[in-house]
Amino acid sequence: LIFVLARKLCYTVPGSARCAAGERGERDLMKKGYLYIIVTIVMFTSYEVVLRYIAGQINSMQLTLCRFSVGFLILLPLALRSMARFALLGLLGIALSMPILHLSVRYAGSSVAAVLFSCNPVFVTFLAFFLLKEPIKPRHISALALEIAGTVAIIDPLGHALNPLGVGLALLSTLLFSLYGVLGKRRVAEYGGAVVT
Repeated sequence: LIFVLARKLCYTVPGSARCAAGERGERDLMKKGYLYIIVTIVMFTSYEVVLRYIAGQINSMQLTLCRFSVGFLILLPLALRSMARFALLGLLGIALSMPILHLSVRYAGSSVAAVLFSCNPVFVTFLAFFLLKEPIKPRHISALALEIAGTVAIIDPLGHALNPLGVGLALLSTLLFSLYGVLGKRRVAEYGGAVVT
C-alpha cells in the first residue's frame, strides 16, 4: 500500500515529474516518494524475521489472512468492477505464495527464506521473457549472475546444513510471487497499480 502511494505521489515522465499532490515542489514529492519506497523495503524485508519471531503464537494461514484482509478492505472500492479478472493474481500472489513462504520460514529459517524470496528478479526475468516476450539483455544476465552469487554467498549452502524442504518451499513461493508480478504487469498497465494491488 505504501509503495502504491509512493508511485501515486511522484513518478517520472520524460523531462519532468508528474505529481498527484498538486503544485508542491518536484523535489519534495520525489523525496516523499523515495521515503515511501524505503519504508516499503524495510517493512517487506523485515516480514520473515517477524514471522519467525511469532512462529508458534499464530498460525501462518491466519497471519496471511489478517495481513491481506486489511489491504483488501482498503483497496476494495478501487477494484470492485474488475474483481473477477484479478482472481488468478490473488490466488498466485496471496493464497498460494504467502502461506508457502510462511512454511518455508518454519523449515529453513527466516534468513534463508528472506534471501531466497528476494531472488524473485531471477524468476521474473525469465518468466517475462517467456510470457511477455520481454528481451533479456547482457546487463540483465550480469545482474542476475551477481544476485545468484550473492544469494549463495549469504546462505552458504556448503558451510551450513539447509533444510531441503524449506529451501524448496521458499523457491516455490518465490516462483509463484514472480508469476504474480509478471501476470500483473499487464493488469497494471490497464487498471493502474492501486487496483491491481
